[in-house]
Amino acid sequence: MGVKPWERLASAAESGARPLSLWRRGADVLLKAGDAVLMSSRENASERLLGEAAAGVADGGHVVLGGLGFGFTLRAALDAVAPQVRVTVVELSAAVIAWNRELVGDLAGHPLGDPRVTVVPMDLVRWLRGAGGVDVLLLDVDNGPAGFSAGANKELYTDAGVALCAAALVAGGRFVLWSEGDDPAYLARLRRAGLDATVRRVPARATGHARRVLFEARKP
Repeated sequence: MGVKPWERLASAAESGARPLSLWRRGADVLLKAGDAVLMSSRENASERLLGEAAAGVADGGHVVLGGLGFGFTLRAALDAVAPQVRVTVVELSAAVIAWNRELVGDLAGHPLGDPRVTVVPMDLVRWLRGAGGVDVLLLDVDNGPAGFSAGANKELYTDAGVALCAAALVAGGRFVLWSEGDDPAYLARLRRAGLDATVRRVPARATGHARRVLFEARKP
């Protein structure tokens, strides 16, 4: 018996970004940007750990997620915070939002249905320019600190972009960025912005040896 082929569920071409396509084979789902795999539902352990970084935010606090993905980070953040915490998801792709609501919401238990969640369909850099009062900012919009899925994201990882992230945080606020691998230059930018920044290596999935990186920073 041959290997079951991947089935294309949907595709979308959006201005300023690589064309996106959604694929399923059995219980596994892939999101591709062009021909490159942007994310896999099988490798969600690191995304969940990113969401768990929101733990400790008390009622009345504000958690912001840059990037929705398959909702694993959002689900973990909702499970980690108090019942009256506001959670804002800033996601540029209308297709990714629609696919979470209509096609793949079951992967993470339909987190967009939680009443604490507000989805903002906007470029993250643009949103950050008017932002403030954020207790925890979690970013997973590319495969690391480089503009992979959308060219406009490049600004997010410059000194100016890091400064925007830092400015959005309350004193003592936390900032965590997911990455496929190390980037010493980006770590240096976080520290130049006055953030107490470290790198944590985490598993890509519950079993296996693949690792991912979380850049973790705190505003003094």
